[in-house]
Amino acid sequence: MEKSQFTNLIKQGFNHIPLSREIVVDTDTALAMYLKLANSPYSYLLESVQGGEKWGRYSFIGLTAETIIKVYDYEVRVEKKGVLVEQFEVEDPLEWIENYQNQFNVPKLDNLPDFNGGLVGYFGYEIIRYIEPRLVSIEKIDELNVADILLMVSNDLLVVDNLSSKVHIITHINPDESTYEDAISKLNVIEDNIKKSFHYLPSPSAEIKTDDFVSSFGKNNFMKTVEDIQRYIIAGDVMQVVPSQRLSCPFKAKPIDLYRQLRILNPSPY
Repeated sequence: MEKSQFTNLIKQGFNHIPLSREIVVDTDTALAMYLKLANSPYSYLLESVQGGEKWGRYSFIGLTAETIIKVYDYEVRVEKKGVLVEQFEVEDPLEWIENYQNQFNVPKLDNLPDFNGGLVGYFGYEIIRYIEPRLVSIEKIDELNVADILLMVSNDLLVVDNLSSKVHIITHINPDESTYEDAISKLNVIEDNIKKSFHYLPSPSAEIKTDDFVSSFGKNNFMKTVEDIQRYIIAGDVMQVVPSQRLSCPFKAKPIDLYRQLRILNPSPY
């Protein structure tokens, strides 16, 4: 994008403008680039498989996000660069997130993939309470103390085209906070980091046995739940229920090494 186009977009009222650069990277995989550039908290690697056999065309690598949104029950927390800057209660977290996202006026540019940044993260199962009023009063013990919603504001990312071996380097800037030159400098730094040599040292192999796992539910409780579900089905109260339990064990390896094994063992289509 030339500076004149950037200036014109500002005049049109856009306040979150993506600048990008396309380079050829035919010696690195998306996973290697993630390990090289973004292997840190609040980053991401999104890959997909088509038909269970072929890797999807695009892989998305989110570089470390500065702004993080966390929702616990009806409390919203906003962190910037690891510092809590806002904390408040809301009546409808989903509505608040929608309004938050609407503040970004982003131009749609033809040279960029459909997804080129935005809010990335997860909406936990328990957010059903925000949608189904009958479940609001049900309180469950939160053993893990994880956020019901966690979203990263993904401003800097790489979009890897696995077909053409090209990478879109993308950075979003707010014209009120940064200049065109700032964005170009950031693109230069990211490109230089992509081209650097890198050697990754995997975690040492560790043997984990079935007996090492501990159930959060227990065998007897699980069997009783199955029997209860059978009665509910016979009575016509439910059609289908999926009982679940959490299995955990000590794990000393790097999380990314667990992901590396999972993507080989079971490359899922999502």
